[in-house]
Amino acid sequence: MAGLWRSVCLVLVVFALALLKSSAQRCGQVQVLKQGLIFGGSASTPGMWPWHVALFHRESVTRTSYKCGGTIINRDTVLTAFHCVVDNQRPIAAGRLVARAGLFDLDVGGSTVQENRVFEIISPPGASARTFSDDIAILKMHTQFTYDDYVQPICIRSVPQDISQLVGAFGTVVGWGWTEHNSTSSALRQANIPVASADDCLASERNLFSQVLTTKVYCAGSRNGTSSCNGDSGGGMFFRMGGYWFQRGITSFSSVDENLSGICNSYGYVGYTDVAKYLDWMRDQGVRFEDPLQRAPISKPVLSDGSTTLLRLSVDPKTKKFLQQHKGNVLLRVQLNGRKVETVKGCLQYDNVPGYNETLEYFATDNFKHVGHTHNSKYIRVGMVGPTDGIIRFGKSRFPYGDSVSEICLSGWSNQKTEVNRHTRTSDSEYVNTPLKIQLTPNVLSKTRPMMFRLEVFDNGNVQLTKDGEKRPFLEFDDNHSKLDLDYIAFTKWNHDLFYYYDCPLNIDSPDIDDTVLLRCSLA
Repeated sequence: MAGLWRSVCLVLVVFALALLKSSAQRCGQVQVLKQGLIFGGSASTPGMWPWHVALFHRESVTRTSYKCGGTIINRDTVLTAFHCVVDNQRPIAAGRLVARAGLFDLDVGGSTVQENRVFEIISPPGASARTFSDDIAILKMHTQFTYDDYVQPICIRSVPQDISQLVGAFGTVVGWGWTEHNSTSSALRQANIPVASADDCLASERNLFSQVLTTKVYCAGSRNGTSSCNGDSGGGMFFRMGGYWFQRGITSFSSVDENLSGICNSYGYVGYTDVAKYLDWMRDQGVRFEDPLQRAPISKPVLSDGSTTLLRLSVDPKTKKFLQQHKGNVLLRVQLNGRKVETVKGCLQYDNVPGYNETLEYFATDNFKHVGHTHNSKYIRVGMVGPTDGIIRFGKSRFPYGDSVSEICLSGWSNQKTEVNRHTRTSDSEYVNTPLKIQLTPNVLSKTRPMMFRLEVFDNGNVQLTKDGEKRPFLEFDDNHSKLDLDYIAFTKWNHDLFYYYDCPLNIDSPDIDDTVLLRCSLA
């Protein structure tokens, strides 16, 4: 025992006898193999959106019709729009609503589907299906959903975030709504659309949005025919952050196409209920939701690897007594008996890395604590742990769709070569890589030991990567001497999981390795 840390923290070296991941219990995680999204509204893949449910209205003994979408918040709670639980301005009885989770095709169903009756409908006092005010409803289920590969909960940020910070960011909407073929879709579809500013929204159609756009509503849309539409109501608008999917919006309303009676205008903006404005109300209703970034914040040094893990520890009787006295308020520093994945002191750790064709989280380097400047360059210190394909993108924009960023794929080709590209992406699935350099870098990456280096971008467009403890760069490139920017940086992966380290102290010539893992423990 190394002693007490602030009276309630304990530093121990213990042996892990059993390790069991419970990934199926985590929010915002896709369990099946995920393919790239297709911008423009296309069919998704079964299991890609395991939190999305279909709500059906049992109108009579013989007639049940699809009504809306919804999102699983926890095992017995679904979030949807208030106007989805109303029919002809009259509330629908809870017992007449059925949620089907794990559903991909409305016409087929399948073995992955879980059907659950609604037990209770909860809505804010000011909810109105006519004006779309407070267009949100909580559905409490009659029984609990069983989490599996096709049924999972979504994450919700537990701290308010101004929607203006997401203007220009692409979120994903899903549903069985109206398509460009003038019919509803039987297969679940998805589309990526950007958040629009309130000014742009009002300017596009002032007569509509001046009446319904409030501080609890935001609008989004590409205005190119890709949009939420009839039948998509009640479904979520999702953003990927820190390796998790979060719900920010609920599809609420849109303008009507003048040429198609009662059908949405897919070239206009769509209004979304801002879930962030209802966090306190949801808590008041006893709704439980998960925010993995709040528990292990990306913006602060993380205390664990972010995964849910069960550890069975062997400790002496004195230590056991101490743990029991401080149950639920103990920090354990654990060293595993066997192969260790080392971490780096002072760095922020990024795991649950999104895939190559997923929406990446770009970090603003100007917000880093550790950023270096010379008279002609800007530099940061980063690192990675993994078998191959450590991929970094950096540039001048946080949401670089339609723009170019610099992409470095370190030690691809089974940890043998590094490729540098000018990476231009118009959607999650559409991109062009213009090769700038390919260089042999055999066995640069390690599965257990961080490869730390300095990434420096010069005013003349030259970029250098220099390993810790070395003076000469191991990789150097430019893009036809064009000026490159290191304002934002993102991390991704190809086929293998990696850990990344960023915002690392600059004044370290060799890695300050920490071969223990710090965990916050709650004793059972």
